[in-house]
Amino acid sequence: MDRKTLEWMGEQVKKGEDIVAKIDHLNKVKERLPYGGGIEFRDIHGNLCCRIASHKEPGVPETSRLVRKLRGTLIELIDAEIARLEQELTEL
Repeated sequence: MDRKTLEWMGEQVKKGEDIVAKIDHLNKVKERLPYGGGIEFRDIHGNLCCRIASHKEPGVPETSRLVRKLRGTLIELIDAEIARLEQELTEL
């Protein structure tokens, strides 16, 4: 094996590890989604922009149906991204 081949293999391993880390992260996010009390939207600084409650809270309209639909859509999107990443990993 020459140096060039070894470098290429190292790059492939790094790409594969990055893809696996992304898949693991998305699976963790997906596992936590059904257990939240609502959905919060935050800006890049972590400041709360708005909150959609899944049950009655003082000062926050109850929108459990919307939260269920958002969670379902998020899970579908995460599953699609995981499938894309797994395909990318296979192609490595």
